[in-house]
Amino acid sequence: MHHGVPVQCQHGVLKAELQYARIRRDGLSLRERLFSSVDRLGRLGCAMPMVSNALLESILVRKGLARIAGISAERPLPHYARNALTIGSRVMKTNARRRAGA
Repeated sequence: MHHGVPVQCQHGVLKAELQYARIRRDGLSLRERLFSSVDRLGRLGCAMPMVSNALLESILVRKGLARIAGISAERPLPHYARNALTIGSRVMKTNARRRAGA
């Protein structure tokens, strides 16, 4: 027992210790792995935005996400777009070439 520490803090430490022990014993769940890979999912989604958006609107995919990841099929999901930074970089290069040639 930690003397002088509020009970709420002890509860938080205990919860963190139990979660850590569960993850060490069982590994990360599919849901935890999915939500910890948002950068990778974003790169994939932006690489093929039309395909990604069509899949995210599919009722079968949405029901699968609900069952596997706990994401409600009724919850609206954001759509993917081409990587804005990549597009902006191309526009800047094109503009620079035009200025250099003009």
